[in-house]
Amino acid sequence: ADPPTVTMQRLKGLTTGGLPTFIDFRNNFHSTGVEEDNILFQLHSQGKATLNYAVAMGDDTWTALYPSAFERAFPYPSFNSRDLHTVDDGVLK
Repeated sequence: ADPPTVTMQRLKGLTTGGLPTFIDFRNNFHSTGVEEDNILFQLHSQGKATLNYAVAMGDDTWTALYPSAFERAFPYPSFNSRDLHTVDDGVLK
């Protein structure tokens, strides 16, 4: 079996521009909101239309990392490694 991915580290690195640390790996199992400067907060603070009304659908890691970045959210649990369909099926609804 493949090892589990570390989605939190990747999303945090993608949005903040920083490199993941070992502490980020440990926090992957209990993600808390990102307080560092990131692209989501920058777009929102600049009044860009793309994030004046943002909606998140899918992996619940997004809403765990950025709880106030989305006007509406439809998060689905992502830590059940035996369930490969819940997130995909939820977004398709």
